[in-house]
Amino acid sequence: MPGRCFLASALILVALHLMFIPPSVAQSTSSITYQGRLDDGAMPVDGSVDLVFTFFDKIIDGQQLAASFSVNDVRVEQGYFTQDIPVPNLPNAFFLGDVWLEIKIAHPAGSGQFETLSPRQAVRPAPRALLAQNALRAESVDEGALFWRQDPFNPDGIFFQSGPVAIGTAAGSSPLTVFADSSDGASSAIWAGYAAPSAIGVDTVIRADAQVSLGDARAIWATTASDDGYAGYFEGGRNYFEGWIGVGTATPGASIDVLSDRGGLHTGVRVTNSPGGGRGFVADLGGPSSGTNGLGFLAEVGPFSTGFRAQTGNGSNGFVAEVGAGSTGFLAEVADGVGLSAVANGTGSVGVVVNANGTDSVGVQSRVNSPTGSTIGVSGFSNSASGVGVRGENSFNGIGVHAISPGGQALLADGNVTVNGTLVKSAGSFRIDHPLSPQTHYLSHSFVESPDMMNIYNGNVVTDRAGYAEVVLPDWFDALNRDFRYQLTVIASFAQAAIWEELRDNRFVIRTTEPDTKVSWQITGIRDDPYARAHPIEVEAPKPDDERGQYQFSDWTIWADQ
Repeated sequence: MPGRCFLASALILVALHLMFIPPSVAQSTSSITYQGRLDDGAMPVDGSVDLVFTFFDKIIDGQQLAASFSVNDVRVEQGYFTQDIPVPNLPNAFFLGDVWLEIKIAHPAGSGQFETLSPRQAVRPAPRALLAQNALRAESVDEGALFWRQDPFNPDGIFFQSGPVAIGTAAGSSPLTVFADSSDGASSAIWAGYAAPSAIGVDTVIRADAQVSLGDARAIWATTASDDGYAGYFEGGRNYFEGWIGVGTATPGASIDVLSDRGGLHTGVRVTNSPGGGRGFVADLGGPSSGTNGLGFLAEVGPFSTGFRAQTGNGSNGFVAEVGAGSTGFLAEVADGVGLSAVANGTGSVGVVVNANGTDSVGVQSRVNSPTGSTIGVSGFSNSASGVGVRGENSFNGIGVHAISPGGQALLADGNVTVNGTLVKSAGSFRIDHPLSPQTHYLSHSFVESPDMMNIYNGNVVTDRAGYAEVVLPDWFDALNRDFRYQLTVIASFAQAAIWEELRDNRFVIRTTEPDTKVSWQITGIRDDPYARAHPIEVEAPKPDDERGQYQFSDWTIWADQ
């Protein structure tokens, strides 16, 4: 019938004469009752139609199982119709669920123009339809012969008296076995939903209760054979688990116990947030004011493994720990490995940030307990030419980096050192490989000390035939120095030498009593640059109250009278 489209829906099949007949018994007068809804486009059909029913063993093509049954002048009211269909010599396939019903329709009745409805309808045996609209009731069947019964406590419900129930399979030993054989990957074996006003809500859609106090009871057990599948899939809302949760282990020893046994670079726990931000992992033990002996996160790993790894975007924190007094924000205990590794790839990013707000707090503490080996407490590395390997900063009058080693070297710098400030020391020297025995000895010299910020300049000069010599100094000399002092030494002569003209415009003049005389000269100046003016050396200063009675040199009393 060109230009017209019919749709049959709301299929209900009731087996009136096949209830609980063993599959091996064939009935010559069997029948089923079909009830459906027929729409012409978007409008329900009203009037009479002619129908042809045919059974097949497949949803498409397949083998016809019995002779077709035709019926004329079937009354359709507001789209609904009901029709008994005789099925002579119905094969055992009916009991296995491999029966499909094809329907042809001619509308109006008597037109002779039939259209095949698609798809074919699956035929399933049902001993009694309790709630089907306009369905025939098998009132003549003894109530005790029915497996499905009407619930005496809920008139709209049914219950099963005894024995296993199998849906989609003939082999089911559990009280309820459901098998969905789907090739499109979108079908559900069991689907449960509840439509309720949003203001009311639903307490429980599905409840599983293993009422066993002993043994390895499982209220819900779900498995999947696909590596890309989901044994459990929860979407939306919140999830609540009261007992311990084991991931990868059937014997969890903590609220959440994750066992990763796949080796390699496999990750035990991974938390990923959307680009909008958020917190990947939060361990809340009550905050800094909580009780003692709490442990927010514990990772125990084997060799060449990572206990905790955080990867974040710009402006994010990989790990944040807020602890109370006497607590530890991050503790890493390793054997022959790395306790904490931080990688900051973004511009202006920071690998590790520690805020210690309590009195006498320690932001970062690293302790290496091994008495042997080239152990390192804190290691910093920067691959940038303008980067910093380790940085210590104090915003007040404290200490940025404090290195302590009573019997060794508190600080060892293999490379150039720049100090943007004043260097305070107890003594100073240089040490180099000995020029004559570089492989077996060192050579050391002490610094020349002065109570002033003194600069020393020297050189040699030869006077002319009149006995004069001019010493020219750099252009910056006069701007850098003040309070000049001179020393002259005549070489290979008993002639006398004198400063004939003092420093002016970065030069001074020497005169000797004999011509062509070699003179060794030295001039010193006190620094007069802005930093020196702002930070003069305080030669004598009283000790602060908290340092009085103590010695900067711990062995002072031993060496004081030597």
